[in-house]
Parts: sequence; structure tokens; C-alpha cells
Amino acid sequence: MSKVLFVLICIGCISCKSPGIAQEKDVKKEKPATTVKKPQYMGEEEAINPGTLLFTAELISLSENKKANACAQKNTTVAVVRVITLIGAGAGVTRVVNPGEEIALGVSAAFYKRNKGDTSGKKLKIQVLEEICFTNNQPGYKVLRIE
Repeated sequence: MSKVLFVLICIGCISCKSPGIAQEKDVKKEKPATTVKKPQYMGEEEAINPGTLLFTAELISLSENKKANACAQKNTTVAVVRVITLIGAGAGVTRVVNPGEEIALGVSAAFYKRNKGDTSGKKLKIQVLEEICFTNNQPGYKVLRIE
């Protein structure tokens, strides 16, 4: 008798479930499309990539067949610039340049030919990638863009 009563209680419990619980509907929810944007720093409209610096500088001098820094692999054309303002620095930069600081940058031969006669205070917008020298742990800068 107890077995019959147990079976009847189980059947009663199963039959009392609402159809919404017993039968789940296959509803596919579409996720909204997300777009990933590069981080922006210091109010600049263009994003600054990690490890890069963006600054305005004044061109002081240009010279050929010199090394820009101790880590330079070959002789390059070197531009010495004085930093006017730092526009932004990406994440992971170990040494940020300060206004008034003079740095030597390896530049292309085309840049040298275009500017070799006119080095008197020309204003430039420069984006550089910081590279750490393994021989002396000093940062060097690789020019990405000059405007």
C-alpha cells in the first residue's frame, strides 16, 4: 500500500508542474555587438599605443653617419630635438621625456634631405617607441612618425 501511495504522490507532483517550467523554450538572445577602442590618454583625440610617447619638439640640429644612442646597430642620420610639450605617454613607458630636454633621434635619410638646410627652430610633432638597451639599461627611442 505504501508503494502505491508513493507512486500516486510522485505522479501528482509531476502533473502539477506548470508547462513553462516543464518545457523550456529555445530562445536565442543576441548579444549586442561590442567594439573595442584603443585607450586615450591626456585628452588626446588619437590613441597612444603602449610604450610610445607623443610630443612636440623643436629641431636643433641634423647630422649624418652618427649613432643616435649607444644601442644603435648602425650609423644613421641623427636629429637632435628639444622637447616643447609632452602630449601623451602610453602605458609601460619607463622614462618620460620632460619639456626642455634635448634628445637624439635616428631619422630617415629622406627626412635629412628634406630638412638639412632648415634646422633653425622648426616645430615638429613626433611619436616615438621606447626601446630599452640591453647593454646599459638606458632607454632609446625609435621614431614612428614625424609631422
